[in-house]
Amino acid sequence: MRGEHVIELHRHDLVWLDPGMDSDSIATPNLVEALYWIRLQHPLVVTRQPAMKGDSIALGFTLSPKRTRISLSVPKASIIHRMRPLLLADAIEHAPISWHEGMKKILDVCESAGAAARVYGSLSFQAFTNQDYLDEESDLDLLLECNEHTRFDDLLPALKSISLPKLDGEIKMPNGWAVAWRELSITASVLAKSDSEVRLFPAREFLAGKC
Repeated sequence: MRGEHVIELHRHDLVWLDPGMDSDSIATPNLVEALYWIRLQHPLVVTRQPAMKGDSIALGFTLSPKRTRISLSVPKASIIHRMRPLLLADAIEHAPISWHEGMKKILDVCESAGAAARVYGSLSFQAFTNQDYLDEESDLDLLLECNEHTRFDDLLPALKSISLPKLDGEIKMPNGWAVAWRELSITASVLAKSDSEVRLFPAREFLAGKC
């Protein structure tokens, strides 16, 4: 049912909007592009939510081929479907063949270290729209969902050893806070993001779930 489960939405989740929604309910300086995207029934990404949004939700998407980023705000009731970010295992078939071996290694690493691998960014948009988003300069953006049993001493070094042109993304803890995974092994303090906030935390506290 429309809007009833919106409270469960998190940053990076995907949503589909009612293609017949009133254009006056869409807040964006890029209304033409937003309507085009919504009426094609392409997914939009849940972004970090500003304070006091009320019954609206902040979303975004990227247009191909210029990778123009569009931000908008819509009523939560306009959401007709939602899903978690695409699993890495389901994204492999949409990625360049040259990435496949490295992606399979990531899956093995995550299974061994106790993390779930999902994707966002260009690969996700390419998978859902069948449009060209990836080229030689593209990142593979990972969302690595961790838990209290994840072995970070195994996970982080193994990720660094994988041969992919641009491997990027975030470690997400059970409490909802996420950090760029590359920062965790090179800085004492990390910039962490939740669904609505950005804060600096000691890296050790973040990994211990003490955010």
